[in-house]
Amino acid sequence: MQTALTIGIPTLVILMGILLNRQDYARLDAKIDGKIDGLRTDLTGQINGLRDDIKEFYRTLGQHDARLDALERTRKS
Repeated sequence: MQTALTIGIPTLVILMGILLNRQDYARLDAKIDGKIDGLRTDLTGQINGLRDDIKEFYRTLGQHDARLDALERTRKS
């Protein structure tokens, strides 16, 4: 009887610890997944904003090139 208690109680405690640890793992995993999804959304928004800024930059650059070409043509004539 004493041997059964000596082996059984620590075994039950270890099994309960494993079971509770798995539940904590699931919550932690869900929390991490939520954070990753939030970061992905934020980064996608920032990348799209940068793309829009780059398009605006090249559009403005094209306008400046056209103006310079027009000024050079009027200056030569």
